[in-house]
Parts: sequence; structure tokens; C-alpha cells
Amino acid sequence: MGTSTCLVMNGERLAEVPGMCGVVEGGITAGLLGYEAGQSGVGDVFAWVVDRLLPAAYRDAAAARGLDPHDHLSALARQQAPGDHGLVALDWLSGNRSVLVDHELSGAIVGLTLDTRPEDIYRALVEATAFGARTIVETFDAAGVPVRELTVAGGLVRNPFVMQVYADVLRRPLHVVESDQAPAVGSAIHAAVAAGCHADVPAAAAAMGRARRDGFLPDSGSSDRYDELYDHYTTLHDRFGRRSPMMHQLRKPVGHRRPERVGAVAALRSELARLHAELPRHGLVSWTSGNVSARVPGEELMVIKASGVPFDELTPETMVVCDLAGNVLEGDFAASSDAATHGYVYRHRLDVGGVAHTHSPYATAFAARAEPIPCVLTAMADEFGGEIPVGPFARIGDDEIGRGIVDLMAAHRSPAMLMQNHGVFTVGGTARDAVKAAVMCEDVARTVHLARALGEPVPLTRKDIDALFDRYHTVYGQR
Repeated sequence: MGTSTCLVMNGERLAEVPGMCGVVEGGITAGLLGYEAGQSGVGDVFAWVVDRLLPAAYRDAAAARGLDPHDHLSALARQQAPGDHGLVALDWLSGNRSVLVDHELSGAIVGLTLDTRPEDIYRALVEATAFGARTIVETFDAAGVPVRELTVAGGLVRNPFVMQVYADVLRRPLHVVESDQAPAVGSAIHAAVAAGCHADVPAAAAAMGRARRDGFLPDSGSSDRYDELYDHYTTLHDRFGRRSPMMHQLRKPVGHRRPERVGAVAALRSELARLHAELPRHGLVSWTSGNVSARVPGEELMVIKASGVPFDELTPETMVVCDLAGNVLEGDFAASSDAATHGYVYRHRLDVGGVAHTHSPYATAFAARAEPIPCVLTAMADEFGGEIPVGPFARIGDDEIGRGIVDLMAAHRSPAMLMQNHGVFTVGGTARDAVKAAVMCEDVARTVHLARALGEPVPLTRKDIDALFDRYHTVYGQR
């Protein structure tokens, strides 16, 4: 723990841990898997407060007490109980390495008032880095690679205030490496093994390494209060790190975005008018039912079909611009009744650039039975990577359908989902991709229905499905 933090761990089993930056067999200790995660700014974040925000009066007070400014701020911050400052921060002043892996993210401090003091900000940012570490630890645990002990080394261990905050936030004791030069000791341990002085790394570490166990113990009362603050941190973490492009937008020149947005919206309106014509052409909709939308790149906006307009009357002008809550911002028509559903998907899945909704008859027949479409065709394995899943019944008009879609996407790789007693929703990187998935969904649903008229279809094995899906997405077509 220093200017940044590197979190490394020995694991006994190979697992996919979201946001981890590497895993190497024997990378730390022979016979075990070495996992690596990190926080790109920790000590640097604290230094930012001292270098950029600290008033001269604070520097003078620190000098009068013979203290470094960090020690002075730590002493003042230590006098508070968790939450007293009324702040919660995001520690992304140098981006986020784990678990979001996004160097373009930036920091935030929420709750500032005219009474906020430098020590309040300092403490909030120390807590934010501890919350970031907790996010990493919980991600390991959730992936089946449990973190059993925490041993800390580096320059920040010399600050007992910082270490106590970490112990309280993590709800775990911290063992502290006694050497001020822990990396050098680690190098010496490996050199001793290479020179034959010790049989292996564990033996050398036992002889040469020194750690003070339970150097910092969590305080249960502080930990309880930090649990509440951590809930606020995770809300901000997921909102600004996963669902909103705002952090990225703020790093762009504002004056140059407006013409780009106008051009992008005009292009999307024209494209959506063309794509909507594909729905009746392929027999996926009747009368005015069904819709397609597209995310406006770099904006918290989408373009979607107007409500109740017949397909043969759709033009670029009947496509409306909405925010991601479904509110119309540009256009002379009311938005589709499914706008809230589309917006929910865009807010929670930044990888989705287009959404389509149809009531195509064969696929919707499976939805009426609350039955997934089984993967019995190579075309299904190619496009959908398995069965086309079915989600629960939900009423139209709010976020409920969107939540069902996002939950299905988290558990399946299919770009098509059935919603019970309703119809088909498909997603893609673009609106065209979503429409293609809708066309393919109806095609395979019809084939599966016909096959069942002849007998029970033969399912594909998971091994064959994975191989076909990989080939289709990495080899097939012009690349």
C-alpha cells in the first residue's frame, strides 16, 4: 500500500474473477495460482488533498506541532466517528483498475457543504479507498476464491489512522509486515531459494519474513457504521462506473459535443425508420405493436419509435429522442409505451447499443407457455450460445420488464429473451444487431415448433454449443 495499491493473492482453484488484472499458475508461490488486482490511486489521492486543497493555516498548524501535513490531517480526522462528516467519495482520481478496469473514470465527493473541512475530505477519501479494497475482496469471495487473511506492507502502514479505517471497513484483522522494505525482503526470499539456502519459498518466508499478526483489529461499532456508508459507496460505484457515461462525458470538450450529438441523432432516426420496416417484412409484428430503439453514443439518451404509429407511416420524424427514464426530450410524438423498459436496459448495460421488441408468433407462443426455446440447432448455438431464456411476467409501463431482461442477460449470453405472456426482447451492440437477433429468434422458434410436431428434438451438448458459438463470433464472416 503506497501511492497505489497492489492486491495479490494465492488461490487454490482457477476462477474467473471480474476485474482482475491477471492470474498465473505459480506466479507467487509454486503450486498455487497467483491472482492480481489493484487500485491505481491511493496514496496519490491523499497527496492530492495535501498538495491542492490544504490551506496555509493547516500547514502552519502542522509545522507548529512538528507534524507532516498527512499526520496532522490524520490526527484531526481520527477525532470523528464514521459518517460524522456527511460525505461519501469515489476514489477514482487515477481511474479504476479493479474491478471496473476503466482508466477514464474520475473521482467524486458527495455531500459537500459550506461547513466541510479539509480533514473531512481527507477522511472521506481514505474511506473511499478502503471501500474500493472491500469491493475487490468481495468480488474475489463471490467468484469462489475466498480471501481468508489480509497482510499489508508498504509506506501507508506507517499511518495508523489509515490502517484502522481499512480494518473497520473490511471487518477483518490486518497483519502487518514488519520490514519497511517488504519488496526487497521478498526478492531476498526468492534469491535464497534460488541459491539453495532454503528448500522452497514458504520455508524461506518462515525464516526470513516477519509479520505482526492482528496489527489492526476492526472495531465492531465503527464497522457497523461503515456498512451503511459502504451501501452509499456501492450505489455511486455502480451508477457512475457501470450505468452512466457521465464520467467519460465530463472529460470531453463540451463545446464540441453538441454538433456531434445533432448528427448522431439524425443518423439514428433515419436508421431506425429503415429498421422498423424490417419487422413487418419478416412477420415479427402486427399493426402498431413492436419497437426498436438505439442509444445515442456518448449521451444518456436514446431514440425510439413513437407510440401507436402504423409501420407504413413511420419516418425519421416519428422517431423521438428520450432520456434513459423514457421522457421525451425531442420530437412531436409520445414515446413508445416500452420506452421505460428500453431505458432501464441502457442504464444498466453500457454494452447495449440497441433494443428491439416484437410479438412474433412462434417465439411468443413459447413466451405464453413460460417456456425457454431449447438449443437444438446449430443456428441457435451460433447466434444465441444456448437456449433462449424466458423471464417472469411483468406489466408494461415501468422498469419491471427491464429488470427482468437485465437479470436474464446476467445469467445467459443469448441476445434474445422471452418475457412470459408478453413477447420477445432482443439486444445488441447496435439497433441493427438487435433486429437481427429478433429475426433469428423467430426463425429458430418456428423450426423448433415444427420439429416437435415430428417428435422430441435432440439437444446439442454444451461442448458443441460452446464450440459453435466461439467459431461464429471469432471466425465466421468477413473479418
